[in-house]
Amino acid sequence: MRHLKNVIAAALFSSVLLAGSASAQACSLPCYRVYQACIAAGGDSWQCYDDYDVCRLANCGNP
Repeated sequence: MRHLKNVIAAALFSSVLLAGSASAQACSLPCYRVYQACIAAGGDSWQCYDDYDVCRLANCGNP
């Protein structure tokens, strides 16, 4: 079940990155690194995605 959650979270995350413009993607890159670090540290994929989303909204606004 955890693997399925990770796959779903990764799919949602990649769709968010690919849906934006080039400037939005450049803005999101530091937040993506936060997400990757969270996953690498053993964080839950949903919590890491929430952290990414908070970072993106704080740094990039609401595109």
